[in-house]
Formats: sequence, structure tokens, C-alpha cells
Amino acid sequence: MTSRVRGNGGFTLLEVIVAMALFAAGIVAISRLFTGSLQLCAGARDASAGAIYARQRMEEALLAPVPAEGVEQGDFGEGYRWKLETSLVPPEEEKPYDEIRMRVTVRWEDGGDERVVDLSATRWRWKETGEGDPAMGSGRKPTGSEPGSGDSGGNDGDYLRSPTLRRRR
Repeated sequence: MTSRVRGNGGFTLLEVIVAMALFAAGIVAISRLFTGSLQLCAGARDASAGAIYARQRMEEALLAPVPAEGVEQGDFGEGYRWKLETSLVPPEEEKPYDEIRMRVTVRWEDGGDERVVDLSATRWRWKETGEGDPAMGSGRKPTGSEPGSGDSGGNDGDYLRSPTLRRRR
């Protein structure tokens, strides 16, 4: 009597196919994680560049001796466009200074979506008296010119507000 002994140590074809399918699904999931991570890094890089460009343009506007009222537009290159809006705030009462609001908006395209960074600041300019000397009033700075003062939570004065990043569709 001869009997054939069948080996129990191997895998069936079905087991190998299932294992390969699970392995392939794991590889696909990991590659999607890497791709998503790269896209998030690129988006963060673009948002940082937009905020830096906005801050740069705002600082240039704040350093101008007499800011011109109106709208200026330009291009930083690399798809980043900027717009500076400068307006004189009408005074509610007679003050020895003018209040000038400035707003910088930087826009760029990100995968078909428009991204926007907005910065705004307020600047005070002392008015001139008849003799050409600045009207100093009491010699104190306008209300809200110190950090943490004013009605807007300490974000007024020649201090920049935090940049706002928006996605437009």
C-alpha cells in the first residue's frame, strides 16, 4: 500500500491573491497620504508667500510719507496680484489728526480656487496748522494708538491686524 502524502505547508492560489490585493490596497492608501501631504505643503507655502507679500506691501504703504487716497494695483509675479486701498476716515468730531485706513489684498490661484490674504491697518497723520507746524493738541497719541487699547481688541493704530486667509470658489 502506497499512499501519497500531501503537504500542508503551502498557500493556495486564492490565499495568495487575497494577500496581494490587501498589500496593493495598503500601498495605494500610503501613496494617497503622501500625495495629500505634498498638496498641503504646497498650499501652506503659497499661503505663507501670500502673507509675506501682503505684509511687504503694507509696510511700504505705511512708510510712505503721505499716502495717496485711492486704489493701487500691481503684480508680484508668480501669479500673486495685490491691491492697496487707502481711504481717509471722515472724522466724527474735530481732531488734530487725520485717520487713514489702509487695506492690502493679495490674490492668487490655487488649483482652480482663488485664495486671498487681507491685511488692514490704521495710520494717523497730524494735521498742519496755519504756520506749517503740526497741531500737536495735548501732545498725546490718538486713542487706540497703543497695543491693547481702543475698541477693536488692540488691533488698531499703526499695528497690523492678523492676516486673513480666504478661499473663494
